[in-house]
Amino acid sequence: MTHAPTNTFDINPPAADPAMPTIRPTEPGGLRLTIAASSRLTRCGLQTMFSELDIPVQVRTVDSVEHAAREFARSAPDLLVIATDATADDELRLSELARSVRAKVVLILWDAMEGELQRAARLSADAYLLEHAVTTQTLRETLLRVADGEMVLPESVARLLLAQVRRLGSDSPSRLEPLLSPREKQTLELLVDGMSNKQIARRLNITEHGAKRHVANVLAKLNCPNRTHAVALAVREGLCAA
Repeated sequence: MTHAPTNTFDINPPAADPAMPTIRPTEPGGLRLTIAASSRLTRCGLQTMFSELDIPVQVRTVDSVEHAAREFARSAPDLLVIATDATADDELRLSELARSVRAKVVLILWDAMEGELQRAARLSADAYLLEHAVTTQTLRETLLRVADGEMVLPESVARLLLAQVRRLGSDSPSRLEPLLSPREKQTLELLVDGMSNKQIARRLNITEHGAKRHVANVLAKLNCPNRTHAVALAVREGLCAA
């Protein structure tokens, strides 16, 4: 396969809006992003969108796992965007490669159907985007939320996850359910529903600090490194059944 050239965009943002959160890049050149996509059209389209952000970014593209491995050996990214029609094994290898260099992972889903839900659970990314909803605004919001340690999950995908959780949970009780307090079970269900810490705080009528504490307790009790793994575990174990 012929590898696509690696292009870098150094974007100088306009004066900061004090009302908007900002990303603090790990290097002066900006947040380092790598786009993994087998389609040249997809790579170019995402490159263009990222170049239009008012956030300093350095964008590279790769078209295979091998290409990604070579690029990561030269300079590890802060974030890997996977938008590929590669095999499931290759997508998993890309995700594991990103984890090995402590990069965040954003997965672009084609739709919110069952097959894509299984793909999402398998890769355990930090953020999920639906292809038809990808815009410069959604990309910007995703970067900001991922940088703040949140998981990004489209509402339609969250609803499908929650439906599956409840369906599985109705079959048999989970062995992990006794680990969680009633408040923590509420928190986990809101995580499955794709809510941020701020949204969880509003729903539970508590402070954002309190919401963060509940989320941390859920992750610790379920032995999950991040929100995505907790959501995947909730689906498998039926932890949020109504």
